Amino acid sequence: MTDLTARTDDWSFQIVAEGSKRFFVRVTSPMGSKSSMVFSDFILNPDDNARAIEAFRLLNERGFVISPPMKLVFQDIHPSYSDESDRAELIRRHDQIVGVVKEYAVQAGLTVENTFLNPAGSKFETVAQIE
Repeated sequence: MTDLTARTDDWSFQIVAEGSKRFFVRVTSPMGSKSSMVFSDFILNPDDNARAIEAFRLLNERGFVISPPMKLVFQDIHPSYSDESDRAELIRRHDQIVGVVKEYAVQAGLTVENTFLNPAGSKFETVAQIE
């Protein structure tokens, strides 16, 4: 696929895809962090799973190594969540992220110990624990 482009700014590492209008990954944790990796943005179209797995590989190549034990935190997975009618989309986004993390883990020889949807103020984040 390889339509991914990476760049850095003063506070994050970002990945976009030329073939997707929505795909955007931003890591705000420092490179080389051994305990956690924080994604302030992990925005995928429903058909972007392969790109997301490729983005994990690119992160690894660029020094953002996912290795056990590590917690992956995907913040604001559905920032517009405001009422019960948004629940289906919130769950769909959470499930998509978990699916991508699990598939990448299998390919990388890692184990996903636990995943959960975590309330964070008025928003939600997906957390995956790699062991």
